[in-house]
Amino acid sequence: MRYTVSSSDGSGTYTVTVAGDVGTVRMKCTCAAGENGTYCKHRINLIDGDYRAVLAGDVSALAVLKEWLPGSTLEAALAEKRAADKALDDAKKRVKQATLSVSKALLTG
Repeated sequence: MRYTVSSSDGSGTYTVTVAGDVGTVRMKCTCAAGENGTYCKHRINLIDGDYRAVLAGDVSALAVLKEWLPGSTLEAALAEKRAADKALDDAKKRVKQATLSVSKALLTG
C-alpha cells in the first residue's frame, strides 16, 4: 500500500509505504526521519488511525494494520515508547510542582 501524506507544515509531501502480515508490520517514509530509519510521525499517525495528512491512497485499506500489529515487535516497541512518554510527562509535572514548592519556600522561609 502506498500513501502520499503532507508534511506537518504543509509545505511538501512524502510517500509512506505499508506492507506486512499478521504479526509483522513494515513501513517506510520518504521524510528525513524515515529515510534515516528513525521515528517518523507520518507512519505513527497511520498506525494510530490519524489520516488527516493523507492526500492520496486508499485509507480504508489501513484498517489491516489493526490485524497485523498484535504480536509484532512494532506493537511491543510502541507500547514501550508510550509508557516512556507517560513517565516523562508525569516526571515533568512533578518537577513543575517541586519548582513551585521551592519558590514558595524561598518566599516564606
